Amino acid sequence: MFKKSNRILISAFLVLFCLILLPSCSTRNMDTLSIDYKNDKSTNFGYTAAVYGDRIYYVTNELGKSGIYSMKLDGTDVRMEVENPNVTMLEITGGKLYFSGLEKIRKPSGDLPTNVNTLYCSALGSAKYGKTRDREMNANIGAFFVAQDGFQFIDSGGLSLDQDTVDSKYKKITMIPLDYKGESVYAGVCKIGGTQIIAFFDPDDPDTYLFNISIGGDPFVLDTNTGELVLQVDNGQDMLKAFQIDDKYIYCSYNEMVVVLDKTTYSVKKKIIPEGLSSDYDIAHMTKYGNAVYIMADRWLDTSIAAQPLLNEKLYKMDTKTFKCTKLLDLGQNQRILGIDANYIILLDHGEIDKLVLKNGGIDQKQKLANAPRDINLNTYTIDYAGDWMFLHRTYSPGQELVYKINLQSGKVIQNSVKYDFSVLDSYREKDSGVTN
Repeated sequence: MFKKSNRILISAFLVLFCLILLPSCSTRNMDTLSIDYKNDKSTNFGYTAAVYGDRIYYVTNELGKSGIYSMKLDGTDVRMEVENPNVTMLEITGGKLYFSGLEKIRKPSGDLPTNVNTLYCSALGSAKYGKTRDREMNANIGAFFVAQDGFQFIDSGGLSLDQDTVDSKYKKITMIPLDYKGESVYAGVCKIGGTQIIAFFDPDDPDTYLFNISIGGDPFVLDTNTGELVLQVDNGQDMLKAFQIDDKYIYCSYNEMVVVLDKTTYSVKKKIIPEGLSSDYDIAHMTKYGNAVYIMADRWLDTSIAAQPLLNEKLYKMDTKTFKCTKLLDLGQNQRILGIDANYIILLDHGEIDKLVLKNGGIDQKQKLANAPRDINLNTYTIDYAGDWMFLHRTYSPGQELVYKINLQSGKVIQNSVKYDFSVLDSYREKDSGVTN
């Protein structure tokens, strides 16, 4: 048996090892729960769900095969559209279904990714699909946006655009100086077609240049047609973010500070730190309904560690005319916001998924929808919305399994009983070539 002193030394070493290792972990979000806070539930793009016409398209395996299915708005007439064992994002534009899906599972070799996802396209109603580009894509596509004017914005570790797009439609960057507690911060704004790109800009950092053009670091992409955030290349907190655009303003943030930009001149209209927020908070999301902007701020145990508990979350309602902020929610450690709508808030509350009905500017009533998965804060889950439905998935690497479909109007909960079949991945794995080194 080990002596007590040896066990203490080994335990100390393991703790030190974890402290060294964890900060180096690469993660898109600061925790394991990815939530698509859509402003318009009828939007035609999403992580796992989108509305187009009179149908909802969503990722599931409920009929035994993994891929993109569709159903009517009331949840009936479920049918499979395309089969792919790992869909990370989908969008429907001009009658075409775009999605990032698994292409191959490559053997680890150098800097090449193990699982390769590419961008596919198919006509609605057709089970056949093909790549959207002729050239080989050797990087994982984490997210993408296909604008109504046809331009493709792809995140594969950084925002990438076709050179032809940049040459023909690029408009000069506008640098906007922001003062944050005496610190000089620059927001870079540019427009390509009907898409607005807002990013942190450092004139002395060559990494903020894309195709020799000053796009900026960690860009947020807004669709000017819907006003929504459609793509974010987000590597963490303590950064400039953009969430919403309307007829007058672009709603942004820097750390805990809300920044409202004039849509036409890009000048700063208003800077405000909502009451109760300090430097250990970060604006996580903003979304607009009517004349109100809902502002969600969160506070983590340690923002330098990839997986850590959420300690506190606050929700504010800001009047777009007076810019006055009113606090709606002040949550504890076992609570967090899963969705925001003009009429209700979806809340994870001590293991329950609840609906908080909004009325007269406040919380009117609370309704339990379902029990949350017990490991929702320990393993990776994705939550998305389309129509009146919330979709909750457990995600693997690769693959994802639908857990719940929840109708947020009626409260109806449909639980998926089909477990993810990992054997479907076999045909995507690289085969041995028989060549030895």
